[in-house]
Amino acid sequence: MTFRERIDRVKDAVDIESVVLKVGGDIRFSYGDWQKTHCPFHDDQIASAATNMVAGVFTCHVCDVHGDVVSVARFYLEMEEGDGSMGRALEWLEEMGGLDE
Repeated sequence: MTFRERIDRVKDAVDIESVVLKVGGDIRFSYGDWQKTHCPFHDDQIASAATNMVAGVFTCHVCDVHGDVVSVARFYLEMEEGDGSMGRALEWLEEMGGLDE
């Protein structure tokens, strides 16, 4: 399996909402394809972030963390473990999606 195929497999298996909830975000309310979220990456009192389930992206309008499941996992793992490498993020997401078996 190529690296690109591995990334695509992870993106198919793990949705952005699951990743945001796992790293500490909480979905407050939905509007259209977007869900307002308290950002898990800073002390967020006003739900300044949003996820889009259709596009599979997360964005915070305060701390500027944004991207797909892999990007969010990389940022989280860098903060928590000091290893935000692509390889580590894919391992973490594969475990989360049950793909590590």
